[in-house]
Amino acid sequence: ISSNMTFISALKALASYHFKKDNWVKAESAYCDLVKILPAFETNWFYLGCCQMKLEHWELAKQSFTKAAGLNPEFYQAWNNLAAVCMELNDYDRAIHALKLASKYDFDNWKIWDNIFRISLKQENLIEACGAYLRLLDCSDFNVTAGRLVVIADYLLTKANGSKLILDQSLKNILSMVIFKLQTCIPKDLDFLLSILIIAEVEGDFEKMKKTRVRIFETTLEFDFKNEIDVERAIKAFK
Repeated sequence: ISSNMTFISALKALASYHFKKDNWVKAESAYCDLVKILPAFETNWFYLGCCQMKLEHWELAKQSFTKAAGLNPEFYQAWNNLAAVCMELNDYDRAIHALKLASKYDFDNWKIWDNIFRISLKQENLIEACGAYLRLLDCSDFNVTAGRLVVIADYLLTKANGSKLILDQSLKNILSMVIFKLQTCIPKDLDFLLSILIIAEVEGDFEKMKKTRVRIFETTLEFDFKNEIDVERAIKAFK
């Protein structure tokens, strides 16, 4: 028993050493040996999956993270990494499922909600994407910008293809909630205002377009036109 424990300790140290040195092939080999000896330890499966991710062995990584999460359903890092691997494999349904499980145990992790947002957009599920964005805006470590609203506005503009787009009422409701939250954080952000303008144009809401153009004009009055960046932003606003 003593010799076995010594061997296992040495193997763990070897695996950890290669992992810290970014020697992914050797680390993978060592962790493969470890999971054969200690198959019930989720952390070994997790680190094996991490090595396989680095080596772009996506199917093997998927198996390893699935095993780690199965051994410990509260292991949110395993769910999160499983989702990342599923994204690489274009298995978006499985990725969303894994991310939602990760969010149960790490609810304030903005990266989880950002990934749900991005995958939902790929699936053209705007209600899911807006719901994730709404949660994202509540995450304590998230730096609020209008970037994701710009993506939504551009998506709707492409969908409309020059015609009026009738939005589902559920989508309109949750989109309004997103815009309201952004309004409280970045009311004079030009990208935010331009996105509202695009969404209003797509919906054919001329009254909202008129009001938003006034807000854009008022915002540009505060620009420093000696500053090249502000000049470019003003030009963008009135194109």
